[in-house]
Amino acid sequence: MAELEELKKENEELKKQLSEMSGSIEVSAFYSLRRILSLQAKRLDKFDLDKEIGSNSKEDKVYDRTLDIVVKMPKMISELNSLKSELKLTGNEDEDKKNKAFVDNIAQSRP
Repeated sequence: MAELEELKKENEELKKQLSEMSGSIEVSAFYSLRRILSLQAKRLDKFDLDKEIGSNSKEDKVYDRTLDIVVKMPKMISELNSLKSELKLTGNEDEDKKNKAFVDNIAQSRP
């Protein structure tokens, strides 16, 4: 009997988690984009201009790809900040996902 109660409790918890995840695609996408920008910034930190500028550009496209990141990154950051404001996110991923799911659930339950 205790096992049945544990399974019911686990089932309810899984339903709750699934419900929280289903309504927060915007929040998930925002944080995915933020992670990509973070990885790009880390890549730029590792970039050594003296080393890369001297390589044969026809054989190695690292410099070109890095320059592409440098050129596009400021616009991406601005757009990400705009999206953060539009979605009213705090910067705390767990809280934002939880809050978004809560708001979506309230909106869905209203007639």
